[in-house]
Amino acid sequence: GRSAESVAATVGGVYQEDGYVKSVRGAREEGEAYFIDGIKTKKGKIQNAIREGVAIKKGNRIEYNFDKKYDIPTGEKGKYIEYKTTSIPAEFKYYAVPEFADESFLIAEITNWDDIKILEGTASVFFEETSVGTIPLSEKSTKDTMKLSIARDPAVVVKKETKDYEADHTLGGRLKKETYTFEISARNSKSEAVSLIIEDQIPVSQIKEKEVTPLELSGAKLKKDKGFLTWEIELKPGETKKLILKYSVER
Repeated sequence: GRSAESVAATVGGVYQEDGYVKSVRGAREEGEAYFIDGIKTKKGKIQNAIREGVAIKKGNRIEYNFDKKYDIPTGEKGKYIEYKTTSIPAEFKYYAVPEFADESFLIAEITNWDDIKILEGTASVFFEETSVGTIPLSEKSTKDTMKLSIARDPAVVVKKETKDYEADHTLGGRLKKETYTFEISARNSKSEAVSLIIEDQIPVSQIKEKEVTPLELSGAKLKKDKGFLTWEIELKPGETKKLILKYSVER
């Protein structure tokens, strides 16, 4: 089966790996360059810690020139120098794919992200003042909205359970039709309301005689050619919502 991290990649468009905090170093050939040390999340905003200066590329290395001097003690540990912190408006949503994991994933969606002038590489992510891993950043994306997978949140749980199964047979005993009924429950244990996107899938038949018919989708948007289902719901603090998914398969 798929890991929770790979599910995050699917639903959020990014991959978040566990392990050591990493930094992004890099520069364009000339001009202004940025050293992105980390991304911190707050309510409604993404906070970027940016080291800013002029970078000059010399062979395989990059030289940064700053407008003031800093004392760096000898030893193996490096010294981080924060020049500027910027707050970027972001919309936070939770994504869940209950077929693979009960946990939901907090995703930050940033519009007009090209104004940030990011460099490609890996950035550290801090959620509620705690390091939660790293994410890749790319300036080559053609999409208007950048999605960053921030963290898994056990306080927003989505589960999928089989509620019913029916099998219809012909007089000769051959299996004619199967009907599946599932219940998807979403619970918000947080003290604040959340926006939740749930994704699932129904089978797609490649043979005309073996038709798949959706019978109840609880308001989900269906992408017929792929069988993809998407629910967008709002959950109040402490609220639980239940969705019914029912479809039949002609055999």
